[in-house]
Amino acid sequence: MSEPPDLHLNADQGESHRLRVARIVVSRDFPYLSAPLYLAVLVETPEVETAQIDERLRLLFNPEWTRTLDDQELKGLLLHEIYHWLRGHTGARGQEAYSLARAQFPRVEEGLVWNLINLAADLEINDDIPGKQRGYALPRGGLLPEDLGLERGRTLEAYLKELLERLEAEREAVGGEEGKGGANGEEGQAGEDNEGEQKDKKGEGGQGQGSKGDEEKGGAGADTEVGARAR
Repeated sequence: MSEPPDLHLNADQGESHRLRVARIVVSRDFPYLSAPLYLAVLVETPEVETAQIDERLRLLFNPEWTRTLDDQELKGLLLHEIYHWLRGHTGARGQEAYSLARAQFPRVEEGLVWNLINLAADLEINDDIPGKQRGYALPRGGLLPEDLGLERGRTLEAYLKELLERLEAEREAVGGEEGKGGANGEEGQAGEDNEGEQKDKKGEGGQGQGSKGDEEKGGAGADTEVGARAR
């Protein structure tokens, strides 16, 4: 197969036009995807931050964002969104993954579960996007499994389970460190029997609470980082 040509379109032709031309090239490279590619309704809207596809095959995209993509990334985006639809991520499969995650990991917040589902779905898809040698690329910021220390070629469900297990392990580790710090603080105070030390002990207690607060912030920061990757 010959190398796909680069798309060099004038900015004044608009982002919808760019996507329509990119769709022609992608359908030529992947004929078995032609039907969903041409059935997809392109919806230009500022209401989404980047791009997304729904169960009705509406591909919503923010033209300000797609304008930042080069032609290889634009083709990669089309493949990425169509794969979401083909693999059922926008329908029952996504809902089933959510229900299973909530049953197995009830302590994880609802919004974070959905963020991790989105991330797991992206990981399932992104290692199937061809590389630049074939004229395709992930949009900037797109993650591959190995970027998170995960194996390639796994399913949404497998990635989601591993991400949730990792999250719970990190939270338990933070909680364990907090408990250990508290115990050490108590032992230290019990060992102090010099006169006039009570005032200093209170000061040490205050510092201990401050350290605990820092650890709690660290734990939340780790959660937020994982959640942000999923957006």
